[in-house]
Amino acid sequence: MVESTTKLPLHIKSQLVSLYNLAFPRVSPRIPRNIAWLDETSQKRVRFLLLNKSIVVSHAAVLTKNFRHADTQYLLAGFGGVMTHPDFRKKGFGSQIINRAARFIDKQNFDVAVLFCHRNHEVFYRRSGWEILANDDIFINEGTPIPQPQDELAMIRYISEKAIRNRERFENLPVYFGEAW
Repeated sequence: MVESTTKLPLHIKSQLVSLYNLAFPRVSPRIPRNIAWLDETSQKRVRFLLLNKSIVVSHAAVLTKNFRHADTQYLLAGFGGVMTHPDFRKKGFGSQIINRAARFIDKQNFDVAVLFCHRNHEVFYRRSGWEILANDDIFINEGTPIPQPQDELAMIRYISEKAIRNRERFENLPVYFGEAW
């Protein structure tokens, strides 16, 4: 397992772009099909890679951002880019990578962690401690001037005492996560 906050070698970047396009065929048009998105420096990002020799088997990323909700400031872990190469699926590698990333999230000073996924992945993430964010008013900004409602399933981990104490606010008040990660 590799944990990286540095720039990735070109052969790994190329594999990640290909893997992303395989894993998210309906999402990929929103993401540039080149490797520039792999070197974003505007947000703190930690990548988790599971390699078989020099082949990317599985990937996940954790992004850090400050986030304000209901007049309270939170440190947010955005969890995403979870993907496993088709040749290695159904062998536990995806679970390994999300469990490792979840342990990382839990050891940091995050208040809350959020991910968005297809509804058919709910059980997969629940096994690693994620729960549904029961709120129909969740918005992100995906390069448009007006925030868009999030149509994927939102899952959350309440980590800090502050987040746990304010759980009801997350469930009952509109949530605007800002720029998509």
